[in-house]
Amino acid sequence: MNRESHIYFYGQSKGRVEGGYRFLSNFYRSAFTVDGREYATVEHYFQSVKHRGSALEERIRLAPTAGEAQKTAWTADPPADWELRKEEVMLRALREKFTQNRDLLEKLLSTGAAVLHEDSPYDSYWGTKGKDRLGALLMKVREELRESIEAENKEILPLHCASCGSDAVTEERQGEYTGGGYADYWYEYECGKCGNVWRSEVKSGYF
Repeated sequence: MNRESHIYFYGQSKGRVEGGYRFLSNFYRSAFTVDGREYATVEHYFQSVKHRGSALEERIRLAPTAGEAQKTAWTADPPADWELRKEEVMLRALREKFTQNRDLLEKLLSTGAAVLHEDSPYDSYWGTKGKDRLGALLMKVREELRESIEAENKEILPLHCASCGSDAVTEERQGEYTGGGYADYWYEYECGKCGNVWRSEVKSGYF
């Protein structure tokens, strides 16, 4: 995907979603668990944490839809420090959403380096009519998870030749087979003393 690509999404109106990117919305059903409690969507988690410790917390968490969760949360004022904490809470929700739902993680990574925007016609903070912060946090999570997967696929390289005991490895080649967003990785080595060739363990992962 072209680095200059832009993806616009909005979860409350099917007509405003481009290219099947509704899954990026906070209203998209993508259940995840935090501290033993299940949340149906990012919106459920975000609004529930906003009123943590109050009578509204569980009503919001168990609301039948993300829209109802949001409306219930709006019936009371947020805590005084909410503006300082809300991005941290949103970031936690997005991380949980994509780490606990592998299919959505694959879709997020498939957006490549595209710039993500919530194309909300109303939101003065999270959407394109405001500071566009939801898209920015999604891109942050995308990069974090991509780096995490790449780190998992790295290993300590076996540079000792089992045939002659030499450490005189003169050539290292990386092999890779990719398909459908999935890849197998391995390293191949050749001993400069006896010519023995061997491979590292094959690792698999999404890219």
